[in-house]
Amino acid sequence: MMFQKKNFNEDKILFVIDTMLDLCVIQDFSREIIIKSSILRDKMLVSYWDSIILAAAIESGCQSLISDDLQNGQKIQGLTILNIFC
Repeated sequence: MMFQKKNFNEDKILFVIDTMLDLCVIQDFSREIIIKSSILRDKMLVSYWDSIILAAAIESGCQSLISDDLQNGQKIQGLTILNIFC
């Protein structure tokens, strides 16, 4: 995506990835996330991918999640959704 849309070369892409990895917590995909995702998907009627993102954020202990697919200000198990387009 960065290569095609932004015309970044591999060095620039690696720099961006490296920077993001320094700033972010990497959440491994776990059994708990899969189960929590399924429960969230059933309870909230969200898409498969949104439920995975929500479950991973909750499991990581995030306080907020930026998303343009979910309702701004919505609280889900201690996680607050922020829609920057509202």
